[in-house]
Amino acid sequence: MRQKFIVSDAQNRDAKLSDADIAPAVRFRDSGEYYKAEDWLRSFCNKSPNDARALSLLSQILLLNNQAEEAEKLLVRATGIDPDLLSILQNQARLLLKKASVEEALKKAELAYGKSKDPESMLVLAACLAAAGRDREAITLIERVIDMAPNSAEAFASRAMIKYRISDLMGALKDAEYALSIKPFLTQLSQLVASIHLKTNNISNALKVLESASECRSDNIDIKIALADVCRMSGDQNRAIRVLEQVINQAPENTNAWINLGAVHQQLKNSEKARECYRTALSLNSELADVANNLGVLAKEEEDWDSAKSYFESAVITNPNLAEAHSNLGITLQNLGFWDASETAYRRAVGLKPELASTHFNLGSILQIKGELTAARVCYEKALALKNDFAEAHRHLTKVKFYKSRDEQYEQMKRIFSDEGRDVEHHCQAAFGLAKASEDLGDYEQAFRYYRVGNTLRREALKYDFDEDLSLFQAIKSSYPAIERYALRADKSGTEFTPVFILGMPRSGTTLVEQIVASHSQVHGGGELLFAKSLGEDLASGRASINGATLLAFRNSYLSALKVQSNGASFATDKLPHNFLYLGLICAAIPEAVVIHVVRDKAAVCWANYRQYFETTALGFTYSLSDTIGYYTAYESLMSFWKRYFPDRIFDLNYEKLTISPEKEIFKLVTHIGLEWEAACLAPQDNSRSVATASSVEVREKIYQGSSEQWKRYKPFLNGALDNI
Repeated sequence: MRQKFIVSDAQNRDAKLSDADIAPAVRFRDSGEYYKAEDWLRSFCNKSPNDARALSLLSQILLLNNQAEEAEKLLVRATGIDPDLLSILQNQARLLLKKASVEEALKKAELAYGKSKDPESMLVLAACLAAAGRDREAITLIERVIDMAPNSAEAFASRAMIKYRISDLMGALKDAEYALSIKPFLTQLSQLVASIHLKTNNISNALKVLESASECRSDNIDIKIALADVCRMSGDQNRAIRVLEQVINQAPENTNAWINLGAVHQQLKNSEKARECYRTALSLNSELADVANNLGVLAKEEEDWDSAKSYFESAVITNPNLAEAHSNLGITLQNLGFWDASETAYRRAVGLKPELASTHFNLGSILQIKGELTAARVCYEKALALKNDFAEAHRHLTKVKFYKSRDEQYEQMKRIFSDEGRDVEHHCQAAFGLAKASEDLGDYEQAFRYYRVGNTLRREALKYDFDEDLSLFQAIKSSYPAIERYALRADKSGTEFTPVFILGMPRSGTTLVEQIVASHSQVHGGGELLFAKSLGEDLASGRASINGATLLAFRNSYLSALKVQSNGASFATDKLPHNFLYLGLICAAIPEAVVIHVVRDKAAVCWANYRQYFETTALGFTYSLSDTIGYYTAYESLMSFWKRYFPDRIFDLNYEKLTISPEKEIFKLVTHIGLEWEAACLAPQDNSRSVATASSVEVREKIYQGSSEQWKRYKPFLNGALDNI
């Protein structure tokens, strides 16, 4: 809960304000009945519109009721009538303080103090000094008031606020509770006490304080909102909703109530209700950057990246200093493939809040994608310096670091792995990180143990079912004859550019092949695009009806999406390995497409998948060697199926031959695509394009031989699993 410094509402010591004619309003004020005081004074001012004393007092009451605009108008009127009135100077200081004009407020408070060194003037000056960061002077003044008036609730309340801000929580609690024992209606103070209890992890005490305050001031909306927030923290979301709905019935234009209600629904995963609440809050106040950020988070969770981008951009325009919105915008832009813009957003976020460990990590991941591996390592290390148990950052760091010893970071991964209090994901991330480090150290037996544990944990977490994948393979085969009936002819399907599909098993070398092809001046490397899957899986598997119209719709939608990615190039690649599933649909709908099928040694591919932690949850088969082998067998069968239909459409590129005779194989590849020869294709490691795949580190190296033999280091521990497959 956000706290503000209490501007004292004690009885003004100006003698004129004790006059019998306004005494009832003073009594209402001093007993915390501000609305009664307001009503009484409005009635009085209607009868005596030129009474400066009453106008000044009414302005103070309006300030206490959060009606600063009208309070300012009344003070202007009162000043015109009696500019020398002490209470006017005090209330001008209060108003300026509320408007965050601290220096001007301090000048008015000093004038009032110079006019009368009474407790009221001293507390107003103390409030201004505290707002200016002059805490020691403020406390000295407050303690003088306490000496003069030992039961001044306002004095103890003011000192409690300062102590809270300087982290003297127990001192603040003692002063605040004493002030509340004198004046229990000081609701801001109840919120302060509740905040202290929350900071000390005592939610039940915070709840009791706010419940008591709510009973004392049933009309106080801020207390109810604070109460609902603590109910939410305590896990009683239903009560939080009831309290907030009561507030909204009482004050339907209270944006805080709508925001908090949205937060409760968001916590309960009631996305639609949360969205409705946040949108209502924005309709009441379009300048709420936090709310736009929350709406972006909801869209991000649903992978509605375009909507998320719009909300986060709105948030950072409204409040350029909202670090969380910049960070979320970076995540969104990263998922949309806007690497440079994503990096910029992350850098702005950590510039505003250097303590954001997750943003340093995300910045590192972008730099890794862009091939800036040294800079990526620095970011991962910054993230770990801020949060040394950040398991995912540990695993990513192992990818850009070569281990020569079991250093402190290695030992920290071991501590995470061994900590039974950690969740499965922490153990899994640490296991894969330790496996990579152990591999660097040449301890393959230890590496294998960690790979085995990591894969087991990941497979259990994903609840992968191999039979579901087999069913999809069979459905795709069964559905293709219907698709073939509507296949388009190449001479009737001209396009402005040529799609190049690079496909095969994951970890078969598709990233390297795309890097080679994208080194050509006429080719744009699109990376792993999900267009064919999102637009065509239902058609390819028979879940959606296929006819000439639906086939043409798939074609047009796919090509439109790819064109946006192509940056005007004559050729654009799509290297999602799993496009082999949709190859029949692709060939039928886009007959001009070039299809490159990357083939690699089966044992090498299966092992490469097994040793990889994939960010996506769609590759569950990789976390078991038997599942991976079975999946590879199903993939081989499907590719044989496609080759019967398209014997001349699929260009097989053997990964091992490519590494042994790169110039010969790359020349054949470039010629098959229909490109003129360019020597740049021989140096894919020099291509500075961003690569967001599991091979983002390896692809920065020169083409080298022997990677397909690396699995044999683990042969003693595999019990023959990869022999003769």
